[in-house]
Amino acid sequence: MGERYQKLRRQFVVCMLFLVVGIAVVEVLFFFLVHRRETSWTTYSELYFWLPLLFNGGGWIALYFVLDSPNISDRWKNFATIFYLGFLCTTVSAVHFRQVPAVVGCYHAPVIWSAIYGDEKLSRWTHAISQIALAILCAFYSWLNGGMGNNEIGIVAIMFTLVISRLLATMLMRFVREKDEMIQLHEQDNESLGKRLMREPMTGLYNHSAFYSLLEKKIRERGDAPLSLAIVDIDNFKSVNDTYGHENGDKVILYLAELLKKHCGERFFPCRYGGEEFAVIFPGLKGKEARGVMEEILAEFRTKEFEWNSGSGITFSCGVFQHNEVNMTATELFQIADQMLYKAKQGGKNCCVSGL
Repeated sequence: MGERYQKLRRQFVVCMLFLVVGIAVVEVLFFFLVHRRETSWTTYSELYFWLPLLFNGGGWIALYFVLDSPNISDRWKNFATIFYLGFLCTTVSAVHFRQVPAVVGCYHAPVIWSAIYGDEKLSRWTHAISQIALAILCAFYSWLNGGMGNNEIGIVAIMFTLVISRLLATMLMRFVREKDEMIQLHEQDNESLGKRLMREPMTGLYNHSAFYSLLEKKIRERGDAPLSLAIVDIDNFKSVNDTYGHENGDKVILYLAELLKKHCGERFFPCRYGGEEFAVIFPGLKGKEARGVMEEILAEFRTKEFEWNSGSGITFSCGVFQHNEVNMTATELFQIADQMLYKAKQGGKNCCVSGL
């Protein structure tokens, strides 16, 4: 949600710049269309053109730097946009205080805008500040003119409509909040689905597609840190399936998967990219260190006695290779690690062979 509000605030700043310029242009047009015969441009522009432009432009610059600062929280940046909108309304209303009933209605803008952020406390404060600012302007108008004249009904109407604006803001805020909750729920569902699609359903390890994506990603991210890859193949697995059945073969795969999870934890990435073929990505480990981890797993794996195979343990062969070239691709790393696996198979199986 923070990114969405960041984009919204950027658009707000652009709109406010156009509004500041637009107000100045309207004041110039108002002079030539209405007040040109009554007063000079010099007298008129000091109050109606230069003063609002100075305050509004200066406030806009301050708002720009506030929104650009990395040290200010999102909530305070949201409040800064609302505060500036209220500041703009106050500047225009103060300059045109003789037309208070017609102008101060612009205080509806910050009240409505506050609802966009879905922050109830922020909306309450905005409404309260708008009412106070309106009351101060009306008191100022009454003091200058010796009373409100025929404007009492207009002022009361505006105060009442601000309450209506607050109610509308509450409704809008509730709608925004519900929409945000729906978006968040969809994002969570999509994230959960994405994670499920990356996992191999039987073992819960990363699947074939996820393996290559992870390997490419970790190679890009490694920098100067070492990275190693281990390729594992269960020895004589076909004979296990043929002799003891596929159900018992699945138990062997599941047991090896559990060992990989146990020894790899959250730091490393065990994958099942084929039937009895596994791979482990070792970010931050040199080849010898990765081989040590795999030998620990092999030592525990070969001592497992299944009820249907108590006579001899089942083993695996493993090839390990450390990524050692800047331009080495994921495919090339896999191919070399697979060559190490072939050497382990040729060397009698039940062992780990590593390269640099």
